[in-house]
Amino acid sequence: MFCPKCGDELQEVNVELACARGGMALSKSIERRLVEAYVVKCRVPSESQAKFRWGGSWFCPGCGVSAKESEGRVRCPQCLLSMNEFLYELIQVHPHA
Repeated sequence: MFCPKCGDELQEVNVELACARGGMALSKSIERRLVEAYVVKCRVPSESQAKFRWGGSWFCPGCGVSAKESEGRVRCPQCLLSMNEFLYELIQVHPHA
């Protein structure tokens, strides 16, 4: 799986997935949900449209490619999955250097 903030491959460090470049470890809750949606693909992530622009650079956790933002939605141009379900938590709880 790839870091949603920089696109680097996440590494397992002390039983949690982490981005080495950003010094960011994923909480177990978001790790589980990202794996379900982008790795195991047992569910489709929620795509609720935001009434604002998310901004920043985002990368698909499954493909590692740069995600595109349009009309309040951040989506992978390759697998077409939305990242909106995860963005608030990634911004608020998972700082990335």
